[in-house]
Amino acid sequence: MTTAQSSTREIVVAVVGPIADLAGTHLEHFLPLRWVTRAYPTLYDVDEPDLLVLGAATPYLAAAARLLNPRATVIGVIDADAPARLLIDVLHAGADACVRQGALPVLAGHLIAGHRRRTARRSFY
Repeated sequence: MTTAQSSTREIVVAVVGPIADLAGTHLEHFLPLRWVTRAYPTLYDVDEPDLLVLGAATPYLAAAARLLNPRATVIGVIDADAPARLLIDVLHAGADACVRQGALPVLAGHLIAGHRRRTARRSFY
């Protein structure tokens, strides 16, 4: 794929599980225009996403996501009141980042940064 093709290609953000809206706002409102979000009922339905968001993330779900989608950037979303230990465990299990529910701008920031790192890794090798 040439640089021109990769810069115009649609970026797929797969979402598995619930992620909360902020006052009726959706994740798409915080992402670049050529990015699309697709909701999937289970992790097993996801097919090679660029970025993967795990709502109600657990360490087991993060580990499975990493095994099934080794090239994707994986971001976990945990409950706003979850203990810090869960956040750490999700990261140790394989998520690239983890955010608390209700922080869609922060989630979008992690997705954009994760995509940038993923693109840089690909162009380096």
